[in-house]
Amino acid sequence: VSSGFRSDATQQRLYDQANAKYGSSEKARRWVLPPAESAHVNGLAIDVGPRAAAAWLEKHGVRYGLCRRYVNEWWHFERLAPAIGQQCPALEPFAGG
Repeated sequence: VSSGFRSDATQQRLYDQANAKYGSSEKARRWVLPPAESAHVNGLAIDVGPRAAAAWLEKHGVRYGLCRRYVNEWWHFERLAPAIGQQCPALEPFAGG
């Protein structure tokens, strides 16, 4: 796990950095959500790396209720399976979308 729970302040800093990098909140939201919308702030999301570890979790995480959420973020997982071992929902294109 490379990232998990984030404070409001940490999430805001990441969101502000993404706004500066991508030039608009619309583009930034494809990668980072503001604190009020981020599952990380509620302790409900993890980021996993390296890529091989994320690939393993994508294949086996449903056993624990963990699912990859976004097409564009191979590293981001949340507890999304309706019940442990049930199928994950379809991937969303990106955060904020």
